[in-house]
Amino acid sequence: MAKESYSQRRKIGRSLAIESGKALKQDKAVILVPLIAFVVQIAVIVVAALVYLLTLPLWAQGNNSQPVLISMGAIMLIVFAFINVFSQAVVMGMANERFAGNDPKLGDSVANASKHFASLGLYAFLEAAVGLLMRMLHNAGKNTTWLSLFTNLLAFFGGMFWAIATYFTIPGILFGNLSAIDSIKNSIKLIKEKWGPALRVNVVAAAFVFIGYILAFIGLMGAVGLVASVPYGTDPRPNQIAAVSLALLSLLAILLITLIQSTLFSYIKVALYRFATGQPLPNFDTSNLEQAFVVRKKWIDGVLE
Repeated sequence: MAKESYSQRRKIGRSLAIESGKALKQDKAVILVPLIAFVVQIAVIVVAALVYLLTLPLWAQGNNSQPVLISMGAIMLIVFAFINVFSQAVVMGMANERFAGNDPKLGDSVANASKHFASLGLYAFLEAAVGLLMRMLHNAGKNTTWLSLFTNLLAFFGGMFWAIATYFTIPGILFGNLSAIDSIKNSIKLIKEKWGPALRVNVVAAAFVFIGYILAFIGLMGAVGLVASVPYGTDPRPNQIAAVSLALLSLLAILLITLIQSTLFSYIKVALYRFATGQPLPNFDTSNLEQAFVVRKKWIDGVLE
């Protein structure tokens, strides 16, 4: 097959993102899932802070709070990872039903994710462990310039490798009834065989999200400019009201973009997983998928052996 041009790759990625967005548009309520996950994470932080403050007199007498703080940090990292994994699983359950041609129900998706609690929990633990390891690598050589550069590069590529290798892990657990370890192995196999679109679509979708964030940031800067541009001796209230309104709209836009990004990427991942595993995608234009999935990067085979 002839090598794809840049315009062809961009067209494929944009088409897949748009098709997934159409499906997401029918399930607007699912956008609440990452919002609920965020609220739960905030609640976890509040509870952890209260536990820390209430138990402070019990262990602070030894003047060595570091072990306690490290333990609490590790526990919170695992809890946060599980919240993220479980919320993604709920969204992917909705996406899978939609792509199967059904009318998904949020309650059914939560119930399906709950059936795989143990496997999702193990995967979340592995996610947290890898994340912690990458942070340790990032901080390992901070006192030496060349060592810091090496450990930062190692952490970057290690994190990227993990993200690529586990791209289809959650769908494998949910829809393939695989254990966490078997699903990671299956994800690696699918990535090796179907490498092309997995990252391409995320890059295209991320580009649109980035543009949205830039526009929202410009709105925030505009709000600051409105306050700063009030001439001396004039009534500042009209500008202040306009600035507050613009700032609130910009913050709301950032929140909506973040929620849509989270859910859209999950829908894209499920669409790719269904196509890669030979499952039907009714009402989904698969012509670009058929083009994209013949692409294969040879160097990834050696890395993922």
